[in-house]
Amino acid sequence: MKHRSYLIKDTTLAFSDDEGKKTMLTIPVGSVVTVGRPAAQSAGMFNVLWNGRHLLMFARDLHVRGEKIPGHAA
Repeated sequence: MKHRSYLIKDTTLAFSDDEGKKTMLTIPVGSVVTVGRPAAQSAGMFNVLWNGRHLLMFARDLHVRGEKIPGHAA
């Protein structure tokens, strides 16, 4: 599967699920997130990788607050 990367153009939120504890994180402007598969446990969310952390982000936030980086796939 080809993963796509997005440049975050407006601060947005992501969620971690570390050891069963859900935590909200702020993804700052200028960050690059790599998007994987849709999250099986959460409709409308995608698994993303940011700064080495596996997180969940809303698909809408990726499309509204992010910009797909052409030719930048992991």
